[in-house]
Amino acid sequence: MREQTSLSTDRTRRAGGSRKLVAALSAVALAGIGLAAATPASATDSYKAPTFGVGNNPGGIAFTPDGARAVVVTAPPGAIEGNLTTYNATTHAKLWGTTVDGQGANGLAISPDGTMALVAYANGAGNSGGLTVVDLAHNTNLGTITGTDQLWDVAFTPDGSKAYAMDWPANSSTGSVAVVNPATRSVVDYIPVSGIPFDVVFSPDSSLAYVVSAFNGNGAGLITVINVGAGTVQTTIPIGAGSDGIAITPDGSTLFATNSGDAVHPGTVSVVSTSQNKVLSTIANVGVGPFAVKVSPDGSQAWVLNWNGGTVAVIDASSKAVVNRYAVSGGGPWSLVFSPNGKQAWVTIDGDDSHITGSVAVFDVKSARWNPTVARISGTDRYQTSVQVAQKAFPTAAPVVFVATGTGFADALAAAAPAAKLGGPLLLTDPNRLPASVKAEITTLHPSTIYIVGGTGAISTAVEQQLKPLAATVTRVAGTDRFDTARQVINVAFPTSTPMTKVYVATGMNFPDALSASAAAGAAGLPVLLVNGTKSSLDTATTNFLTAHGANAFTVIGGPNVVSAGIATQLGASGPVNRIFGADRYTTSQLINSDAFTSGTAAYFATGTSFADALSGAVLAAVKGSPLYVVNPVCVPDGSEADLAGRGVSAVTLIGGTGALSPAVAAMHNC
Repeated sequence: MREQTSLSTDRTRRAGGSRKLVAALSAVALAGIGLAAATPASATDSYKAPTFGVGNNPGGIAFTPDGARAVVVTAPPGAIEGNLTTYNATTHAKLWGTTVDGQGANGLAISPDGTMALVAYANGAGNSGGLTVVDLAHNTNLGTITGTDQLWDVAFTPDGSKAYAMDWPANSSTGSVAVVNPATRSVVDYIPVSGIPFDVVFSPDSSLAYVVSAFNGNGAGLITVINVGAGTVQTTIPIGAGSDGIAITPDGSTLFATNSGDAVHPGTVSVVSTSQNKVLSTIANVGVGPFAVKVSPDGSQAWVLNWNGGTVAVIDASSKAVVNRYAVSGGGPWSLVFSPNGKQAWVTIDGDDSHITGSVAVFDVKSARWNPTVARISGTDRYQTSVQVAQKAFPTAAPVVFVATGTGFADALAAAAPAAKLGGPLLLTDPNRLPASVKAEITTLHPSTIYIVGGTGAISTAVEQQLKPLAATVTRVAGTDRFDTARQVINVAFPTSTPMTKVYVATGMNFPDALSASAAAGAAGLPVLLVNGTKSSLDTATTNFLTAHGANAFTVIGGPNVVSAGIATQLGASGPVNRIFGADRYTTSQLINSDAFTSGTAAYFATGTSFADALSGAVLAAVKGSPLYVVNPVCVPDGSEADLAGRGVSAVTLIGGTGALSPAVAAMHNC
């Protein structure tokens, strides 16, 4: 790999061993091939993978076949030895480590049975390279396999009978493949290849090897196809300039090879048919300096590391299109491995001027590849937004309409679930006048009944008079306080003649928890009961209400500081209680939805800092049988995105304009 001068100059100083091959390329008149003037590509998604530190200049990375351990090789700058370290794949805790020979310890391979690791290095004793052999079953360094020049990378055949090491003699423009017998721990053959070999993959049956080489004499890259059994070159396949990495699909039909380019040719990925031994297509706009590539275990995607650009690009293996690009921080992405179950992708990041110690970024593959379609429902104000929402839920007609004030949440919090149950929208109004857009929508829906939620302090008699001509029956539902109003609104849709199988219980003192619960409850045909959660027990009116409705199971939303332990205990005397709460309103919303929804492809977002949009939006979500997440106005909480991605949600609808949910939310930017 040649030095990429658009990265920090400190990288050159700290790069060791194999990375010094970069400088050596000038000795074979190849120094001009780099991407000195490259500009980093912008990321198309803001997914941020968590990282943990692993030491200076991390290079190769691999998982043991059982997925329990990850193995990382590091090459401290200037040191004559590298390090191999194993980590717990779940906790990322360091388990064991050993030094490995060579200043340029970089390439890493683990045998298919998980017992042996081979570490390729360059610039060892006598300026030669070799392979350090590590017994992973017993955490023992078994010594070194010598007899090679500078080694770049190494890989086992799928059957574990051989290992191929990429061997490049110093000051030469051609190299070879060193064939290793793992059983005897010795080099048994050398297979010459054109150019400088960088990477190798094997066909699933171990019969063929595909070696990618850069600089085969005219600046172009080359794939050399080797018959593994015979140890001979079968054919070659010309590809793009500056080829570095190669990956093969699980069925062995397709190769993806990176071409990091040169001063004339931009970086690309070549797509190669193994049955035809030819390039089928070339994928452009992958990023700056595409380097390593790996195919996901299910074969659906190819992930490309753009070392120069500091990004990870994701290619859809079917369409051959770049579907996502993620930025990494702290240096350039160097090496990549998928966990055996395909749920995670681990990427080594080799440090930069501000991050001397390298790290590993752990990508959750479902979250990272999550790229839903995004729509937005909004109007010029909260009232027109409620109209737009109603039109999505009830495009032609509705038997009932609930009307609530758009200036306060207290009376309307419990109304969404009853509205959804009775099959009508929740529209918002100014307390003193009925907006023209709301009047027009009610006229279109032609309901037989309109329910006004709240007393005259919430919606004036003037608005009531404007509503009366729009339906045969106009009924005001109001209690002595917000809690009594909530009970009366529930009675509209949930008669005492039908026992309640479950009741959601939320505080009436704030809105986020009740709004998230409204869509979940409404989709299940259940009510949300508001209580004064600061009290140590329920009042008599609430207990009588629950008894009259035969409530015998409860989901309490919010922690003990929101709905007291005393109330939960009191409810527990009538049936099981499930309390759901998180560290903040966004986590609580996520947990409510993950508890209520186990499937479905759609979800709705509303801001968690204001109530208006979510009031009407909860009815739409409930009618569609989909969750409503309250989210940060400027970003999507990581937990919510992981939940949605894991459930396979493919469409997200934002409720509210850009003042409520910013363009960053529409772009699914994380926080």
